[in-house]
Amino acid sequence: MNNYLKILKNIGLNDTQAEVYLLLLRIGNSTMTELSRKSRVKRPTLYDNIQVLMDLGLVIKVFEGGKKYYSADSPDRLINIITQKQSLVQSVLPELLKMHSYSSQNATIQFFDGKRGAE
Repeated sequence: MNNYLKILKNIGLNDTQAEVYLLLLRIGNSTMTELSRKSRVKRPTLYDNIQVLMDLGLVIKVFEGGKKYYSADSPDRLINIITQKQSLVQSVLPELLKMHSYSSQNATIQFFDGKRGAE
């Protein structure tokens, strides 16, 4: 499980989001009260993190019998998150490369001998 947390955090989820998503994958549909109890996360914090997971498409809200349940969407959605981040980087990459090219043309190297070089 720890390896899963590291991977989810590596793609941009915080600790709480990663733990809640993994919990929902294991238990399926859950109310906010059940999630709070099982995750040991206070409900206000849980609401904020569930909203982020919903915005990312990792959690869906389901209505059954007049109650709200939250459920993990397919882990395939994680690939969408990575793909979106890759597209975002690719959209700014040409400008970043121009900046890098300009800064490396203007770079200078200085060498100092003696005491001044040791500082």
